[in-house]
Amino acid sequence: MREQIIESINTRGYWVSELNNSYNDFMEIISYIGEPLLENDIIIDNTKSTRLFSPKGMDFHTDHILANYIAWYCIKQSNSGGESLLIDSKSILNNLEIIDIKNLLRIKIRCPNVIKNGNSYYNLLTHNDTGEYMIYYAPWLIEELESPELLKSYNNFLKILHAPKLVTKILLSPGQFLIINNNRVMHGRGELPVNTNRHLKRIWISHKHE
Repeated sequence: MREQIIESINTRGYWVSELNNSYNDFMEIISYIGEPLLENDIIIDNTKSTRLFSPKGMDFHTDHILANYIAWYCIKQSNSGGESLLIDSKSILNNLEIIDIKNLLRIKIRCPNVIKNGNSYYNLLTHNDTGEYMIYYAPWLIEELESPELLKSYNNFLKILHAPKLVTKILLSPGQFLIINNNRVMHGRGELPVNTNRHLKRIWISHKHE
């Protein structure tokens, strides 16, 4: 099972479980993938002002820079909406000019102090140890772009980011879960009803230390 999950994440950037898993099943899989960093209940709460608890749609983004993977376990699903929207950054980069990719390597994104060592700035695009591109992006955290050259490349990035043909939609059922590579796949969500009963458990995961 672990090998299948890792292969799917490496190939597609994500993995979706079968139905009818217990929360213990979910946590056992998490232990195969890496070390849990932070766990949240994702429930719509109109008394809170943060995006995480709002029924409004969420733009495509990645989560915290220290989270190599993100996992969501579905407890309850909304009667309407609720699809997880995924887009592979590899698909975006394959449609960008080289000059745009080079400029994305220079754009800074703020990283909030949610967990230890997180309050800093990181480039939208970087390389990992094997030379592959890694993405860190949230439109509400981007530094102001004063350079016309960077702004042009960023706008080209946005045009491809919002191309419907590149989006994967996944509607989780209760007892089902989704794991993505947070350094590669951006995620978002459409608008939900204000009175939705949707409830997901979200876990940030770092690489497993052998």
